[in-house]
Amino acid sequence: MQVMMPAGGLGAGISEERAVRPAPMVESGGKPLAWHLKKMFLAHGLNDFVICWGYKGHLIKQFLRDKQTLESLWETGEAS
Repeated sequence: MQVMMPAGGLGAGISEERAVRPAPMVESGGKPLAWHLKKMFLAHGLNDFVICWGYKGHLIKQFLRDKQTLESLWETGEAS
């Protein structure tokens, strides 16, 4: 089953950070919010993700293009 992660809003609830980065990239505990969400879904056996980006989506794409980040965060769910 695919998990759709909407990542295109303005992040109005986190106004201090949204000027710098999109909401899924705002850090909590040293990791992006999207990482925490993905780890939660992985714990339940869901591992096929579709990220729907919009607002500042280029920053999310840039983050995912980093080979080390892609391998450590998105393929295994573990931080490097």
